This record gives sequence, structure tokens and C-alpha cells, in this order.
Amino acid sequence: GAEGSTKLAATAVAGDANKRFVPHLQIVTMGHMDIDVSPFELVNVFLQNSFMPLFNAYKQEGQEDDENKIGIPNVQRKIADLSMALMQCQQHVEIEEISLPIDPEIVEAFEKARVEGRQVKIEEFEDRMKDTTFLNQLQSGVNKWSKEIQRITKLQRDPTTASAMQEINFWLGMEKALNDVQAQLQKPEIQMTMNLLKGARRFMATMSFESDTGLKPAMEKVSNYLNLLRDFPINDLLVATSIEQVTQAIRVIFSHMRKIKNAGQYPLWRAYNLVEAVSRDLSGQLLKILSGTRLMQQDNELFDQQMAMCNDLFHVWDDEVRQFKELVREQLKKRGNIERPPLKINCEHGNLQERIVDLQKFRKQHMKLQEVIEKVLAEGKEMSAKAEVVAAYRLVENVDVLDVSRRGQQEWEATKKRYDERIDHAESEITARLRDRLGAAKTATE
Repeated sequence: GAEGSTKLAATAVAGDANKRFVPHLQIVTMGHMDIDVSPFELVNVFLQNSFMPLFNAYKQEGQEDDENKIGIPNVQRKIADLSMALMQCQQHVEIEEISLPIDPEIVEAFEKARVEGRQVKIEEFEDRMKDTTFLNQLQSGVNKWSKEIQRITKLQRDPTTASAMQEINFWLGMEKALNDVQAQLQKPEIQMTMNLLKGARRFMATMSFESDTGLKPAMEKVSNYLNLLRDFPINDLLVATSIEQVTQAIRVIFSHMRKIKNAGQYPLWRAYNLVEAVSRDLSGQLLKILSGTRLMQQDNELFDQQMAMCNDLFHVWDDEVRQFKELVREQLKKRGNIERPPLKINCEHGNLQERIVDLQKFRKQHMKLQEVIEKVLAEGKEMSAKAEVVAAYRLVENVDVLDVSRRGQQEWEATKKRYDERIDHAESEITARLRDRLGAAKTATE
């Protein structure tokens, strides 16, 4: 289409050729590339909304041991790995690389020595060490190095926003950047510059350099942080394709969180923020899984199974968080109570959890209403009440019941209100029938 237009992809999901074609047609809204949409995000949309559902649908049809389906689990894992890689590209935290400029005269001296196949000696600059202009130039360069290095060592990020992966990638990126700076400082040209200033008794420039840059303490801090963050198993959560896998991922993540005992410099309040970030990721992954299940249109058995797995997931989360808080209290004592982490962990998935609990209550009440109708209203008679209940439930099927945004909450409440209005007539009819039956009852059993 034209630049900036929305693109659609149509995928025919595997099915019997004799069946109607329309139910097997999948329409995917691809969007378009612009400033806010990267190619990584666009390709990931293809994977999540086209290829993954295609293989899932094909796997579910026919016999599980069909020889044509033997390789599907492996393909699904590869697709999940690719999706994970694309997500990492989207959430990669880029830390600017710095380059320490070296005085041209020193560069020239080392180039000449390389050509001649020899080492540069400090005696070659004996005359220049008496030149104040030259020494001032070197000292000015060292001061610039210090400021450049401080751009890295003083870099911080807000841990209260974004994802767990971005927190992990930031500190991994910091490690890479600091190691690169350290490698530059080991270059012979830079070592020569520092030795020349020392030889000229410019001690203020050389002695304060290490403390001014803060490179050593920064490297120690990052190394300590990575005792917790290195190999953090967030990928287990982000590639999970079932609620059971999400639950297991949460167990693995909190087991890894115990490594905070080896990361004494990692602030405990920041660890709370990390758990909150995991909660955000949990919410997104669970929503992704449930959104493809047409939850309110499932039969009772499948719905109950899904809800039981969700309840187990939330129970595991609560239990793991309780144990994590106990661990934090232990660390507070070991660290001398110099930190004060927040009083509570704000779990973003709590909104989705509340909605799922609400859906369970709503569905249970609806099922009870249907049971009462079947018992009270005679077959073939008073069909209007039954029709009203069916029509009322269709209102719920046509709304995104998992949208927990402010707008989604308003729409859900409005839908429940319309549902109640539709079944008012049915409930009145049921009440009248019960009253008639109660009046006609002759025994306690009746």
C-alpha cells in the first residue's frame, strides 16, 4: 500500500478442504514502519499473530502422533526463540561508546616506532618534557578523558519503569562499556601520556585521574550487581506459551532472586523494583496467552481448567513474594539496616488477576442461572426467558474481557450492566414460577 498505510496479511489455517473457507482465514493487522515501529516489532507481530497460531491450529487438528506433526514442537520452540531475540533487540539498552583522543605527537611517535619495529621509550620525549605548552596540552587531554569516562561511570537508569530485561541489559551494557574504557586506558599511547606527566611532576593530573573518573568503584559495583542479574532467567517467562510454563518460570525467577545474597551492593529497593518489572512482564505474557483462547466462549470444563491454572499461578506468585520479602528482611539485618525498601511491592498483574477472579464469579453466576432456568422453566414453554439469558451472555462474548486499561474497565462494567438489564425479565419470570411452585408444594421435599 501507500507509505504510512496499514497492511494486512491473510493466512489460511489448516483445515478440511470440504469445510467453508472463511472460518479458516486469519487476518493479521501488520501496521507499518515509522519512527515508533521498528522492523523487529513488525516481524514479531507476524510471528505472534500469524505463524504461531498457524502451527498451533495445525497441531491441534487430527491425531497428535501424525507423522506430519512430529517436527512441530521443535519448530514452535524455534519460533519462540526468534520472537525472544526480536524482543531483546527492541529492549536493548544502548550505552554510548566513548573514544579517548590521544595527543597527535604521541600517536605519530608510536606509528613511527611500529614501522621501525621497535618500542617507544620515554627518553624520546626528554626535550618535550621541558615544554610547558606540550605538557599543558597533555594535561588538558587527560582532563577530557576524565570527563568522558564520567559520562559512563555516572550513568544511571530509572528502575521503576520498563521491563526486567531492560534492567538486565542496562547493567550488562555498562559492564561492556566499562571494560572497553579499561582496555583503552591500557593502550601504550595512553600509558605513555600518563608517564610523561608523572615524569614532569604533574602529579595533580595523574593522581586525581583515577578518583575523578570513578572507574574502579563503578566496575566493582557493576560486577557486584551482575552477581544477581547475569543469567537472570527472564527469557523463561517471555517465551512461555502456556500458563503452566509461566508458573514454572516464576518459580525459576524467584529461585534466582536468592542470588541477591551475593550482590551486597544491589539496593534492596531496586530488587523490589525488579520484582515489579517481572510482574509487568507476567501480566503481558499471561494476557498474550489468554487472549488467544476466546475465554468466555470456552466450554465449562476448559474454562474451569484455565481458571484453575491461573489461580495456581497467582498462588505461586504470592508464596514466592512472601519468601522473597523474608529474604530481604534477612539482608537488611546483614547490611546493617542502612536501607529502607518500600513497604509493599506494587504488582501490575494484580489488575489482570482481579479481572480473572471477576470473570470466574461472573461465569459461575451465569451457569447457576442457566441451571435454575432448566429446572424451573418447563421445556418448550416460556422460551423468552431462556432467549434473554443467551442474548445477555452474547454481550460478554463480544467484548475484550481481559482489557484492564481504564477504558477496558469502563467497558467491562458497562457490559455487566447491560447483561443485568437483559436478564431482569428472565429473573422475574423465574421468580414467578418459583412462587407458583412453592404455593403448590405439599411436602418439604417439593
